[in-house]
Amino acid sequence: MTVKDYLALEAIVGTDYVLTDREQTESYIYDEIEPAYRPEANFSSIVVKPANAEEVSAVVKYAYENDIPFLTRGGGTGQAGGCTPIVESIIISMERMNKVLEVDDKNMVAV
Repeated sequence: MTVKDYLALEAIVGTDYVLTDREQTESYIYDEIEPAYRPEANFSSIVVKPANAEEVSAVVKYAYENDIPFLTRGGGTGQAGGCTPIVESIIISMERMNKVLEVDDKNMVAV
């Protein structure tokens, strides 16, 4: 990915919520699958941490319009490799989206 991509993603989620350094992104590129799969060092991914649905939508739209693969990441506790990029990608981390907005007891739904 390019500097243009980095700057565009920064404009969406903020400077503090875009990670590019391999040391920063290392823990975002694998889950609990055994044996652990680690992408080769010959490509890197950008991790973005949106705060709300609008930012997620803007990141996905940017990725789509620029033909950049993306994937979402929750807690990284999966055991199927679903959050593991196999090509240079935008990793959309959901870690900032951690607030309960509404609880509907009648329908047993939490947002």
